[in-house]
Amino acid sequence: MIDSQEKIKIIFLGTPDFASICLKELIEDDDIDVLFSITKPDIKKNRGMAIDEPEVKKISKQYGIDCYQPIKLRNDREIIDLMKKSKPDYLIVVAYGEILSQEILDIPNKACINGHASLLPKYRGSSPIQTALLNGDKQTGITTMLMSIDLDAGDILEQEVVEIKEKETSEELFDRLKINNAKLMLHTIKHYDEIIPIKQDETKVTKCCIIKKEDGLIDLNIETALNVYNKVYAYNPWPSAYINTSDGIIKIWDVDFVDDNVQKDLDTNKDNITTIYDVLILFNNQLYVKTKDSYLRVNELQPASRKRLKSRDFINGLKI
Repeated sequence: MIDSQEKIKIIFLGTPDFASICLKELIEDDDIDVLFSITKPDIKKNRGMAIDEPEVKKISKQYGIDCYQPIKLRNDREIIDLMKKSKPDYLIVVAYGEILSQEILDIPNKACINGHASLLPKYRGSSPIQTALLNGDKQTGITTMLMSIDLDAGDILEQEVVEIKEKETSEELFDRLKINNAKLMLHTIKHYDEIIPIKQDETKVTKCCIIKKEDGLIDLNIETALNVYNKVYAYNPWPSAYINTSDGIIKIWDVDFVDDNVQKDLDTNKDNITTIYDVLILFNNQLYVKTKDSYLRVNELQPASRKRLKSRDFINGLKI
C-alpha cells in the first residue's frame, strides 16, 4: 500500500454505468485518492416530473465524493481553475460525453488517460460494442490510452482481449467489458511509469457512429440472414432489431440460423406455410423469417403493443 501522503491523485470524468464501475474501482483502492468527479448534467424525464442522475453522480454521492456537472466543461472557467488548483496526477476519462480542450488535457502532472471498449485503432467512436457485434467479430477488448484532441486517437497504453460469446447481446457484452475496463484502468494507473506508449497505426483505423433508432430496422428484401442475425444481438436492448409490418412494428429478440434441409423444406412446402403479419412464416409449429439469401428461425419476438414472447407462446395464442 502507498503511504497516505503518496497516494495517486486523480480527477474522474465519466457519465454512464460503464464509467461508474470504473470510478467505484478507483475509489475503493487504497492507493488512489479520487479528488472529485465530473459528469454531465441531470436529465429531466417524463415531461420534467422526474430527474435522472448520471450513474457517476450516484456513485460519487454513495462514497462522499464531490461531483460537478458543468453544461460544457471546456467553457466552465470555475471548474477548470479548480482542476488546475487540485494538481491531480491523472485525469481519468471514461465515456464522459464531451471532447476535452487541450487546456484540460494539459492539467494533470502525469497524464490524461481514457478507457475505450475496443481494441484500438479499431472502432474509434461512440458505439464500439454494438459495432463489434454488428460485424460478427469473435473478439473485442479494452484499451487504455493517452488522450489527444482527436477522438480516440491517443497512444495506446494497455489492451486486454475479450472473446465474444455466441449470441451475446450488446447489454451482456457491455456488462462484461465495464468490469474489464475498471480492472485494466487501475492496472494502467499503478504501472504507468513502466508502460511504453504505442502510437496507433493510422492505416488500420476504423470508426463507429452514434446509434439511431432507425438503425434497428430490418429490411428482409435486402439483408442477408447473417446481417439480420448480427443486428438482433447488436441492438439488444436498444434500439432493438425490428420489422415494419401493416400491423405495426415487430421486434425480434432471438433467432437461429437454419440448415439446408430446413431451408429446402420451407422452399418446397408453400402449401403448408402460414404467413403472419406479412413477414412471419409458420411452418411445422416453428416461426421463421425469410431474408435475402436464406431463413432464420425466430425464437423470441415482440409484436406491437405486446410484451416479449417466446415463439411457442406466440404460436399458442394465434387464432388460425
